[in-house]
Amino acid sequence: MAHVFITHINEHDELALAIKMFLEASIEPSQPLNVFVSSEPGRILPGEDWLQRLKQELNSAKVVIPLLTKSSLKRPWVNLETGAAWITDKKILPIWCEEQFFKGNLPKPYMDWQIVHLPIGAGELWKAVGQYVGLFRKSSPPRMIPLKDMGRLQEVFKRFYKIEAYNAAEDRTETQQPSHVQQDRQAKIEKWRQMVQNVILELDKIKRGESPPLAGIRSPVAHLLDREKDFSSLKPLLSPSVRGEIYVGMTAIVGATIDSALVLLLDEIAMIEEKWGLR
Repeated sequence: MAHVFITHINEHDELALAIKMFLEASIEPSQPLNVFVSSEPGRILPGEDWLQRLKQELNSAKVVIPLLTKSSLKRPWVNLETGAAWITDKKILPIWCEEQFFKGNLPKPYMDWQIVHLPIGAGELWKAVGQYVGLFRKSSPPRMIPLKDMGRLQEVFKRFYKIEAYNAAEDRTETQQPSHVQQDRQAKIEKWRQMVQNVILELDKIKRGESPPLAGIRSPVAHLLDREKDFSSLKPLLSPSVRGEIYVGMTAIVGATIDSALVLLLDEIAMIEEKWGLR
């Protein structure tokens, strides 16, 4: 089980993995430090109860690290996992990942915590994790963070800054659209959210025996979404990871894979809404 749980949105996979590698390599604990990142290849196995695994890792973690940007603050997933950690009294170490530190008012409860700005604050993060997890050897003298570990972290953030700058330029182009285009986009967003609610209701009816079971259907979520006329306009915009979660092979209605697919789909819709400048 994890000592540290990193919560992040899909676009920050590389950052999350870099921070995990940095912490696991640079801290010399009395036992190996275990940092959980859900997007790490092989961390969650095919067919595994996805949400249940997240709950287990979150429950076991002593420290929860939310990766914050202006984008992730508008998305539900990081806020959901951070909220769960806050309610259960976990130690929360928020990280601000953008090049320019956000000096505006962070929403509650983030504004109540000391924010670490990476990669500048890597030393602060390193010391805090070691202290809160309680894995430093008390008899060992303090040591410096190895330059190779710090260098790898800085390189990942440099790439991230370039990608963010490119995406910001693209987003400005996306949002500078005629009013009728934006109105059409807003209508699509509302239809897509209603579509997801329709699927949730239908799955609930099937579970309660009010609708016939989808016998022999490999992926019930994909089957129900494909029946929705509005899904055809959303499908080309989905990321490969979300599309894969929707079409993952399943033989039963019950289980966390269905729930996780719909949660990720709603998160993807929110990301598209933000990219289009509608929120």
